[in-house]
Amino acid sequence: MNATLPPAGADAPAASLPDSAVFSWGGYFEALAWLCFALALFCLILWVIKRRGGVPFSGASSGARIESRLALGPKKWLLAVHFQGRRLLLGLTDQNITLLCELPPEEAAPSRTKDSPTFAEAMDKEADNPGGRT
Repeated sequence: MNATLPPAGADAPAASLPDSAVFSWGGYFEALAWLCFALALFCLILWVIKRRGGVPFSGASSGARIESRLALGPKKWLLAVHFQGRRLLLGLTDQNITLLCELPPEEAAPSRTKDSPTFAEAMDKEADNPGGRT
């Protein structure tokens, strides 16, 4: 606790600073470069995760899948979805999701022949003539 300072004078030793305490702009620029590199790497990782569809959570069901999709307009789709053993027809817009109906199971669904229309053709026909009215 009795620290004394050396007397100020000509015979006092000159205070020498360690090299790490000397001010240098190079150290700041190097730290800034590493910070920019880490930020760019973080943004790249987020972009890759977003492009791959996100990170699956441990509680997420692996049994959910989209069987078919039909675009009806900008940000509007009809989706045939298989989820927890059920087949669902969903209407999807940019603001909501609506369950339109539950579809029959795949094994009970009629197989498509050459003469039967595709889903898109049936939807186009229904759009032209709603409810079968003439």
